[in-house]
Amino acid sequence: MLIGYMRVSTDGDRQTLDLQRDALLASGVDERHLLEDRVSGAGAARVGLTKALAFMKPGDCLVVWKLDRLRRICRGYKFLEENAAGLHAPLTDP
Repeated sequence: MLIGYMRVSTDGDRQTLDLQRDALLASGVDERHLLEDRVSGAGAARVGLTKALAFMKPGDCLVVWKLDRLRRICRGYKFLEENAAGLHAPLTDP
């Protein structure tokens, strides 16, 4: 199953998830499997990402619009590599 994750830094009108949502849907992610965060700062909790990782099962694939959507979380990409590796789930950038 494809699990989509989207993130913008602010919850204002200046940043929207439209481009990310369109790209994830076009890559085959079911709209019911889209999770998002609207937070700024390295220390902010990523509730949407945490839910996405918890929802994943072995063989699932986390899909993001760009890998920079994962930057600044839990010291970065290494956290996801370690957690996704346990699921045998590849990280995919459409």
